[in-house]
Amino acid sequence: MARPRPRRARAAEAGRFDLAVVFGAAFLVRLAVWLQIRSLPIVRSPQLDSFEYVEWARRIAAGDFTWPVPPPHGPGYPFFLGAILKLSGGSLGAAAVVQAALGALGCVLIARVGRKLFGREAGLLAGLLLGVEAAVALVDVSLYSEGLLLVLLAAALLVISPTGPATVRAAAAAGALIGLAAIVRPTAVFLLPVAAGSVFLARSPARRTTRFLAVAAAAAIVILPVTWLNLRATGAPLLVQGHGGFNFWIGNSPSRDGLPSVRPGAEWDRLEGEAVRAGFVTPGDQDRYFARKTIREIGADPLRWLRLLGAKLVWTFQAEEIRDPFSFYFFRGEAPLLSFLPGVGVLFPLALLGAVAASARSPRPWVLLGAAAAWAASCTLLVTSFRYRLPLVPVLAVFAGAGCVEAARAVRARGRALALAAGVLLAGALAARLWGHPASRTFAEEWTATGITLNHERDLAGAERAFRRALAEDSRWAPAWTGLGVAAANRGDLQQARASLEKALTLEPGSILANLELARVSAAGGRLTDAEHAYRRVLALAPREYDALQGLGALLLSERRLDEAEPLARRAAEVSPASAPAHLLLARVLGAKKRWTEALDEGRRACDLDPSSPDAWITLGALWTDSGDPQRSLEALDRAQGAGADPRTLGAVRGLALRALEMQSGRAPAR
Repeated sequence: MARPRPRRARAAEAGRFDLAVVFGAAFLVRLAVWLQIRSLPIVRSPQLDSFEYVEWARRIAAGDFTWPVPPPHGPGYPFFLGAILKLSGGSLGAAAVVQAALGALGCVLIARVGRKLFGREAGLLAGLLLGVEAAVALVDVSLYSEGLLLVLLAAALLVISPTGPATVRAAAAAGALIGLAAIVRPTAVFLLPVAAGSVFLARSPARRTTRFLAVAAAAAIVILPVTWLNLRATGAPLLVQGHGGFNFWIGNSPSRDGLPSVRPGAEWDRLEGEAVRAGFVTPGDQDRYFARKTIREIGADPLRWLRLLGAKLVWTFQAEEIRDPFSFYFFRGEAPLLSFLPGVGVLFPLALLGAVAASARSPRPWVLLGAAAAWAASCTLLVTSFRYRLPLVPVLAVFAGAGCVEAARAVRARGRALALAAGVLLAGALAARLWGHPASRTFAEEWTATGITLNHERDLAGAERAFRRALAEDSRWAPAWTGLGVAAANRGDLQQARASLEKALTLEPGSILANLELARVSAAGGRLTDAEHAYRRVLALAPREYDALQGLGALLLSERRLDEAEPLARRAAEVSPASAPAHLLLARVLGAKKRWTEALDEGRRACDLDPSSPDAWITLGALWTDSGDPQRSLEALDRAQGAGADPRTLGAVRGLALRALEMQSGRAPAR
């Protein structure tokens, strides 16, 4: 007879089966969500945060490792995404599939955490609950950093559970994982005190200090090189990314609600440009400006700030998903599967029951409780939204798995145990549904973004339908009126474009985009004075707005107002030193002022920055001719021809160069 397998082997096999079930279920859910959202315009053409991630990743995939100034996000996710794009030939669909698998792996890690803390059944349920949680499933197949963030945090949580890292190597691994998570999204540092403090939970006192230092040192080794790169690129010691001060003010100003309620449009433009208007130009100075402003406002009304913190703590555990940057409910309406998947409103009551039951037993899950407190603190002290609270969801899933087991135990026991469990579940369900957020269920912003994408794809009819659908959601949503104006301009209806843009500015006079588009439409219609006024309104709001500097500089150059055009062109080149058009504009202004040496330097710089630009080579050729070196002009014009220059323009400029060359050789009389 065959000998029965040892209990340990059977348990290991069962554990592997559980993890395979969790991975398969989570992966299939994510693929299904991706298949339902992939055709949405705002998915196939990333916008806002996703656009910034993808643009940086594409540069990395192309071998351009230029550091952005300031970095809008941590570099961890752009480098991760850049590697996928490099290997897949630039496929965003491949990135979504890889991230679906990565998200499923995160569910497996959480299942292992649950198993270590509460047993096999709780672990399996924790992994499955996270696998079908709606917001996590959506983010895992979207181009956001949180998919990678959650996996790294889950791995760190696995290392430090249940009572902290047992060895120096494990402590270093936990610190390194948190460091990697922090360069993906800086809020990951909230887990660092939990990991470092957890070394003191272990029964063995051996090398506690060494393990504590290993956690901190490993995290620092990962984070500090990014800080150094930021310092070198921006001149400011930004820990991971820029705009931290601005976000701190949004989340903590007693005059606000602590939510990401500053939306694209005039209010965002006014607030974002406030530090620049006050004379703070560098990223570090701007961060300090908003940090000091926040502290002053808190000092002026500390009680109101404390009430704000309390409100954000309540928001952290609400079933409502607060828009960031787009509304979760918009995607739920477009992807039917998301309507059937549970969210925090289901997880929180179960997690509350699991936490209450676990806290009543020994040993208590201090690490998991500490992680829950850390993520609640991150939402309370920063900004509360569905993406900011995502790190809390895996922790809730672990407790929820234990809560399911406890609920089943209470049903079997009946009596007082069942009544207590039912009471906790009811209290949790009610507490998670205290407030709603109507602004997250109005989709004017999402339909406007849809219209912008369709406009870029030259589907002007579809774009107009999307903008009008946005206005049906909110007739006073100025960005939709701006979008209608842009769509009308693209189909050549300048009168309709102007009317829509003026309507947008009636609603939001401080909108940078609406003023820029009105300036362009006015210039195209020959209304140069109106265009100049619109550009100057933009620069009054945002003195370093590149498009306004470039546009107004070109307009003034066309009117030969060279002394006014030069400082604008110089500032455009300063704001965007890697922009070939900025240096090209400056070259033309300097050439018009007959400052040939400077003009030629700027012209060469533009050609170096964009060798494929025929305009740059033609301008350089014209400058060489005007400065008295037509031979070099012909060389530049040959490059312009290779770059696909317009034959008529190229012929005219070449003719001038040949005429000048003949005059120099004495074969043609000078006029």
